[in-house]
Amino acid sequence: MKEKLSLAAKASNLEKKLHVEKEISAQFQSQLDLQYKKIHMFAGTRQLDKILSYGRTETSTEVSDTLEEMVQRPKTSSSCLLVCLHTVFT
Repeated sequence: MKEKLSLAAKASNLEKKLHVEKEISAQFQSQLDLQYKKIHMFAGTRQLDKILSYGRTETSTEVSDTLEEMVQRPKTSSSCLLVCLHTVFT
């Protein structure tokens, strides 16, 4: 009998922990969805080009820079942003 009560208490405790973890997970998912929407809004717009050009120097304005090249040498804020976005969404 004591064993059943102990197991019931453990099950109840685990259910409470599961509920808390699900709430935390939902909050993180909501934040991630919001960030994704904000980033996706700028995709394909001139504003994205303007945002990505912030912090670029004359030597880093080459359009031919690939993401892989930027990962190898993140020197500007815009290339760091691209590397971060690539890391988050892949």
